[in-house]
Amino acid sequence: MKIIDRHRHYYEGTKYTYISSPRNHLLYGITSVGRIVAGKDHYVHRQNYDAYFILYCHQGKAKITINDEEFVCSKGMVVFNSFSNKYILQVIDTEENFVADYIYFYGPNINQFLNDFLKHGLYIKNYDNSLISKTVDEIYEAAINKNIDYHLLSTQIYALLIDINKNLMNSNSESNINQIISFINNHYSEKIDLDLLAKEAYISKYHFIRKFKDIIGITPKQYLNKIRLEQAKLLLKDVSLSLEEIAILTGFENTRNLNNAFKKECGINTSIYKKNSLEDI
Repeated sequence: MKIIDRHRHYYEGTKYTYISSPRNHLLYGITSVGRIVAGKDHYVHRQNYDAYFILYCHQGKAKITINDEEFVCSKGMVVFNSFSNKYILQVIDTEENFVADYIYFYGPNINQFLNDFLKHGLYIKNYDNSLISKTVDEIYEAAINKNIDYHLLSTQIYALLIDINKNLMNSNSESNINQIISFINNHYSEKIDLDLLAKEAYISKYHFIRKFKDIIGITPKQYLNKIRLEQAKLLLKDVSLSLEEIAILTGFENTRNLNNAFKKECGINTSIYKKNSLEDI
């Protein structure tokens, strides 16, 4: 069943229009295009709707849910997906309005572009929005003036898809992962879970795990345990620290977790390692 649920809280600066492009299997067409300036109560829910969307955020923040994955959309991010999936947008910023350009469209071979996009995650950060904004403005003006060239419109959408595809090669997934490495190295003693790490990386948990393993070679959990164990080995050489203190300082929380991880990795428990280490000093 098609779902279209909208609670509009638009402010000055909003401009949008609907377009009934003639269906042609060779051309791209548009159902709606514009720029929204929305308040914190703005809400959109679409599902099983026969169209795709591109959204670029100029300012503000909105929580976006696509199927069961959730992330915060903020300035500089572009999102590309299908409305056949469950899509929910809820503005959450209480300090500034949410401003975004959008295009709802359809056409040939879009799934191929979308599949390439989704390999990098649900969005791209720090995207150069110049072509998106230019395309939105030009199509909006043509629609308002009832002067749409549907072949030109199709060319504009295709150029936008090509531009997004090109920017995938320059997306910052790797730099995000490097930031997570630094975060783990500095916060390993704290309680860290995958949801927190994915949030720090500005990427959905599923794509975060896959991207992390592609770049680092092991999962985020394996890397975190590796760092904690390396620190534990150093601290076990300190005669002034008890096993309970070392467990807390390395993020294992208790001696049982520390011993289990240590024995799995090193083949011996912490007490034997500590004894052997002190004998070597």
